[in-house]
Amino acid sequence: MSLGEWLRFAQLSLLAGWLASLSLGLASRPAIQPAAAGQRQRRSTAMLLAAVATLTAAQLGVALSAASGPLTPIGAVLAAIVMSPYGVLSLVLLLTTVIAAALSWRQSLTPAHASLGGLVILLVCGAVALTSGPAVEAAATAGEIVMSPTLTVPRSLITLKDPYAGDPASAARGKIVYQQNCQVCHGIAGDGRGPAGANLRIPPASFHNPQHFQSPAMDGPHFWVIQHGDGQLSGMPAWQGKLTDQQIWDVLNYVKVLSGLGSTASTRSPSP
Repeated sequence: MSLGEWLRFAQLSLLAGWLASLSLGLASRPAIQPAAAGQRQRRSTAMLLAAVATLTAAQLGVALSAASGPLTPIGAVLAAIVMSPYGVLSLVLLLTTVIAAALSWRQSLTPAHASLGGLVILLVCGAVALTSGPAVEAAATAGEIVMSPTLTVPRSLITLKDPYAGDPASAARGKIVYQQNCQVCHGIAGDGRGPAGANLRIPPASFHNPQHFQSPAMDGPHFWVIQHGDGQLSGMPAWQGKLTDQQIWDVLNYVKVLSGLGSTASTRSPSP
C-alpha cells in the first residue's frame, strides 16, 4: 500500500470505530449520564475529529507530492488538485471535521448529532478515496513542462515510455546516430560546444544536466523535442521523418550516457 492509501485506511478505520462506539453508546446510554463522563466523551470525540482532519491534510500533501516531480513544482499542480472533485471534497471534509471538533470540544455537539455528522463525514471520506487517484493522474499530466527558455512541451508526454530503456544495445546504436547527426552542434561530449553550434543564434543544449534525464517521466518530453525541434529559427531542428522512432529512442539513450547516468562501456558500437 502507498502512503496515501495507508492514511486513508487509518482515517476510515478511526471513523468506523468511532461510529460503532457512538451507536453502542446511544443504545446503552443511561437516561442520566454523569457530567464528567459526558465531558470526557465529547473531548475524546473532538480529538478524534482533529486526527481525521490532520489525516485529510496529510493526504492532500501526499497527493500534491505524487502529482509533482523534479521539473514540476508543487505550485504547478496545486490549482489542478484543489479544483478537482478530490480537492473540493477534501477541503469540505477538512473544514467539516475542524468545525465538528471545535463544537465537540466546547460541548455543543450532542451524541446524536455526532453520530449523524460522523456518518456524513464517513461518506465524504469514501468519496475522497474514490476520486484521489484520477485527480492525481490528471494533475500530473496537465499543463506544460518548461524544457528551455524558448520551449515548453505538454506534460501529458510523461506517460510516454522508452521502449528501449535499460538496453545497452540501444545506447550503442544511438552513439552512431549522434555522431552522424547531433555531434556537430552538441559536441563530442554533449556539452553543447560543437563546431556548428557556435554560429547558431540559440546555443545548442548541453546534456551535462542529469536532473533532466534521471527521471523516466522525462523520456517522453525529450523524445518529443527530438521529433519536433524547438520551432525557433536557428534552433533545434525537427528530426521527425529524418530519423525513425527507434533511432530517436536510441540517440536519447546515448544522450543519457553523455549526461553521466550510463556506463561508457555500454556505448561500444555494435558489430556489423
